[in-house]
Amino acid sequence: MLICDAVVAAAGKLHQSLYENDDVELDIPLIHFTYSLIQARLVNFSELVHAFPNLVQTISTKYDQLNVEEMSLDLMALECCLEQLEPKPKDLRNADNRLIWCNRVQCIRPIIQVMITLIPRPSQQQTGNGDSEAWFHAQLFGEKFTSFLQNCRTTWIRLDVVRMFIEHTCPPGQSTHPADAENAFLLSKVLGENTDFSTVRTMTVIEKFLKRCSDEMRERLIRFDISQCEICKNPLQDPVEMPCEHICCMSCANDWFHEHDVCPICREEVGVDFKVEISEKCRCALEIYNSFRNRCKSFFMELVSVYCFGEQLPNPELVRKFIGYVIKDENETEDFTPFDGQGIDVTPVIRSYILQQLLAIKDGEKEVYKHLEEYLHRASGLAEQREHFIEVCVLCVQCMEDVQTVKLLKAKEGGANVQILLASRELARTLRTIHIHQNSLTTNCLKDIAGIRAALDVLSTYLGDDFAENVKRFDALPKCLETAKHLCSNSSRSALQLFLLKQLVRHDPNGIEAVKERCKTKDLKWIMPPQFE
Repeated sequence: MLICDAVVAAAGKLHQSLYENDDVELDIPLIHFTYSLIQARLVNFSELVHAFPNLVQTISTKYDQLNVEEMSLDLMALECCLEQLEPKPKDLRNADNRLIWCNRVQCIRPIIQVMITLIPRPSQQQTGNGDSEAWFHAQLFGEKFTSFLQNCRTTWIRLDVVRMFIEHTCPPGQSTHPADAENAFLLSKVLGENTDFSTVRTMTVIEKFLKRCSDEMRERLIRFDISQCEICKNPLQDPVEMPCEHICCMSCANDWFHEHDVCPICREEVGVDFKVEISEKCRCALEIYNSFRNRCKSFFMELVSVYCFGEQLPNPELVRKFIGYVIKDENETEDFTPFDGQGIDVTPVIRSYILQQLLAIKDGEKEVYKHLEEYLHRASGLAEQREHFIEVCVLCVQCMEDVQTVKLLKAKEGGANVQILLASRELARTLRTIHIHQNSLTTNCLKDIAGIRAALDVLSTYLGDDFAENVKRFDALPKCLETAKHLCSNSSRSALQLFLLKQLVRHDPNGIEAVKERCKTKDLKWIMPPQFE
């Protein structure tokens, strides 16, 4: 009955589009043609019914809400499924219920992905005559269909993000505090109905939520802060607890109590019986806390990779925020970032990952480089930021090198000669431009350094024991080697020569002695610095 009515509604919509002023007259050819157009949508409906067996009964109770003027059966079915998936406290209360709920969310992922592909492209909607099949599709998949489906997709993304959080922070088989499960339910509420991870607003919601979870976890475990040492302000290691319950690193405690007998924070006397030793209670609390932070970090990385990056660069405001993450710019990341001492991660893992994602987006480099250039210009002359400045530059070079390495690896799919030729071109390009960067450090300079490193690494793989054979096999190798020689031979660029030598040793199972022997040949002698001969 439901499918029959859906076909009739779609046929009526199609007839009205063709003959605006005529009464609807259904015939067998029109029904067959209509069915061929909506067959994919009916398959989606069938898949949803398979995933949610009580779906037909649910829709039947809402039969009067079905739009009789156009096909909406699959959309109502999807809406009903999403309503059933809205998390309730009992759904997330224990591990078994959470697993069931997460599996139900996952089971409609492929169906939604298929339904999204049915949204007509603008070119299809603008097709002007009735001779094109695309035009017929546009009549049945119009603005209402697109808008409704986009809203459903937004709802499902919110549910899927909650699923991610559960799977990362409340993993099956591990004991979970009730508050962690409650946080999953809270996440669904704070994200709200307008979840859009292409906006700064939604990412800010995630930041504040993770900060809140982190703070609650810390307060639940122990009275005072265990995220950092109270003396050196670095991440806490080998925690020592004083009688007043303040905590610091063992190394800091040894230094402090060598000359003092009071707490360095509150100045309360520790007493003659106090011994500087690792607190087992604090050690366990710190282990739990760091484990939770790492799980939140993994959640954040998956969230960003799945819903923030696609084929196109995110909007400029979000790009600026992500660059703020990469360079640890507090002005861009407001009160919280996943990288500060109170946040989720203190290593470059996420920073590197985000920058790689940004640089990997086609046609996105220009916008990313613009923001990095602003930072380099602002920070290069500030002595107090020198260490941080160098750290960011190294991070940028590593990520740019990774992107270039991927390009070179992909080039090898066309043959080794193609890869060598691309590496040779990169070396030749940097040979022409490297002198420009002698007195300045710009994004172009960092890009050149990254390109040289990636190209020399590729070149080194062809300079092994089979070098003589490779020269005969690959026409591009001699020129690539000659370009590398010109680039590395300048006395001011000896670091490049050492880098190539390092890569040769890394790729040779016999180590430095084998490389020394090979570099005695005429073609490779220039690689070995005099101090190594």
